[in-house]
Amino acid sequence: MEKRTTLWRKLKKLKSKGKTVECYILILEKHLNYVLEPVRTYIRTQPNTIVGVPVSSGSLH
Repeated sequence: MEKRTTLWRKLKKLKSKGKTVECYILILEKHLNYVLEPVRTYIRTQPNTIVGVPVSSGSLH
């Protein structure tokens, strides 16, 4: 849980700096050690979301 909140804070910081969604995904992949291709696809269809899925949901395991 702690890891997740840190990640979320990082993402929020990036958002305030105006970074792109691709940056978020790269960080998520690094953080989770997992390629988030389905998330990438989802984000491309939902351009206004920070991350394609809510970080608090269990779907990122």
